Amino acid sequence: MSLNFKSTICLVFLSLYLQSWSQDSTQVNTVNVIDNPVGIFSAGVYWANPVGFSFVNDGLDLKPGFALSLRAYVLPHLTVGAHYNFIRGEVKKRRITGNYDRTHIWVLGGTLGYDFNLRSKLDLTLLGGVGSAVYRNKKGSLRFTDRGMALWLTPEFNYSFTSNIAFYVSPEYRYDRLHIDVPEALEKSFKNVSYLSIGAGIRFGF
Repeated sequence: MSLNFKSTICLVFLSLYLQSWSQDSTQVNTVNVIDNPVGIFSAGVYWANPVGFSFVNDGLDLKPGFALSLRAYVLPHLTVGAHYNFIRGEVKKRRITGNYDRTHIWVLGGTLGYDFNLRSKLDLTLLGGVGSAVYRNKKGSLRFTDRGMALWLTPEFNYSFTSNIAFYVSPEYRYDRLHIDVPEALEKSFKNVSYLSIGAGIRFGF
């Protein structure tokens, strides 16, 4: 993801936050992101940004993907649910990744979240999750898959347009622990992948 695009996303969210903050501080917070929902569905764009020493960071060029989430309230502020995200990548250094051309990476797992109301129309949801990470690699008609476990932590900021529709921005830290058979000298690069990523989209209460 380009620096200019990251900056634009940050500026849009900052302007929304400042607009909310500038409202009369004595105003009663009658409109929250979601008005007494049973659950929440969200969909948006997902930019994965690998960090640290790994074959993903050093050998792949990742493209924007998408994320989907479905959560249900089990207590007034507590949600449990499922999360899915998908990205694709192209090999830029085959000597690092191995002999393939492109990859599809997705994560599917469960989440636990807790909502906080910050201001009128502005909420924060702290989300944590665990699931399965799948790296499906391709070279021509040849396909092979690497799998592992993904852990992630996300503070999700939500700005409401109506009582049941909100725009969200969610920076995310994700750690993938992969099960890939490689020589011991390469284990750190191929078995531990970290990401500092960001998502943005729309969420709906129902």
